Amino acid sequence: MAMLHNALLGAIAIGLFGGMIAYGTLFTPVKGDEGPTCAGQHTTGHKRVTVAEIARNEEAPGALVKAYGKLDRSAASDVFYLRDGAYAVRLDVAGCEDLEAFERGEFPAFVKGRVVTRDGVSFVRVDGMAQDAPWLVRYAFDASAFFGLAFLFALVLAFFRGVGWFLRLIGFSKQKAPKAVTEEQLQRRAGSSVLTGLFAPVVWAINPFVGAYSSVEGIVSGVKGLRSKKRAAAIAGIVLCCLTAIVSPLAFLAAGVYQDSEGFFLRPLIERFPEPRMKQPPRLIEKEPYVDAKEGFSVRLPLDWETGDGSGFGLTFLAYAPEEDKTPEGKTFTPNLTLLSGPSEGFDAKKSAEAIIAGRMKTIGDFRLHEDEALPAENGHERWLVGGSGVSDGNDLRTLGIIEIANGRGYFLEATTLFSAWQEHQEAIRQSLDSFTAR
Repeated sequence: MAMLHNALLGAIAIGLFGGMIAYGTLFTPVKGDEGPTCAGQHTTGHKRVTVAEIARNEEAPGALVKAYGKLDRSAASDVFYLRDGAYAVRLDVAGCEDLEAFERGEFPAFVKGRVVTRDGVSFVRVDGMAQDAPWLVRYAFDASAFFGLAFLFALVLAFFRGVGWFLRLIGFSKQKAPKAVTEEQLQRRAGSSVLTGLFAPVVWAINPFVGAYSSVEGIVSGVKGLRSKKRAAAIAGIVLCCLTAIVSPLAFLAAGVYQDSEGFFLRPLIERFPEPRMKQPPRLIEKEPYVDAKEGFSVRLPLDWETGDGSGFGLTFLAYAPEEDKTPEGKTFTPNLTLLSGPSEGFDAKKSAEAIIAGRMKTIGDFRLHEDEALPAENGHERWLVGGSGVSDGNDLRTLGIIEIANGRGYFLEATTLFSAWQEHQEAIRQSLDSFTAR
């Protein structure tokens, strides 16, 4: 029976060692290519967040975070971005090498790193990057602290078992002679196995390492209880403990886990597949959309914004904020939302974005590109996000717009604010742009 006990514990140790080896080998999988190497890729303690939370500056500078989204490199600015819907976060990959495999297009990916905030804009200094991969590898990447603790547990277990075996080998200690076991004790073993099988999931939820040990003890007690008159109870206990030992680790990996700062306790991480779950942001746009049936579009404006007549400026649509913003020098500017539309004339969303960016570089002084990203198609319509900043008419401005190609027509809805006031309006503008639909 002692041999069975040791074999089960040894199997757990081997499994944990194997998991650590697999985790180290597949840390940054890129579907057959060599993955990037980053300076802090084995750093642990990252908190799971969404791209939107980083973009909205909800994470403090210096926070260790990990996020899932679409990874893409802007050819215009040679910058990597992680995007989720209308939200995009720039990635600082200065500490990473072998990034060639990530430059061939847009794909789902995981990013770990440290939040850095400059001029009111947050980005991530990358510690590790991984392309979408088989589920076990995805959860291994997300549960780095779990595997670190598993490795420590396996080392401690192997050490004590190894020391005991060595002491018996050199004759320093002897294997204890088995004691006579009564029928009452065997029946207690059978009952103990059933109770362990019933309560083991709770123990697993509190601490998986204690849960693993309790499952092993329950199996051993059940095997011993097979020699009693309560054989059926012993079999039931063995089955329950085996199921718990198999299902519980998979459940932890499937939920994603991380190490709590309080110690060795693990707790489930928020679900992220197929779409990350985020807290509902406050409503900053109108409940009812503005609909223009003639031009074939609808959009929900930022709260209390008003529509105006933009035809004199060649605009399809114009809306503006109820109040002006002021620069530190005392100049005023009214945040606005403009729409240009017309026949697409063979231009797709990407070519339209390239043309807009080229125009901005000619007409706006010191133009800096911040967003240049493809968005998920809406009703089969191509969509593209483009934004930047620069000086126009003496004002330092920040722009963000969405391009949509629908039924042979192109639409470009763009918001413009003072650069110094961007943080105040950013969330409402992003929600408004995300609500735009061409019909």
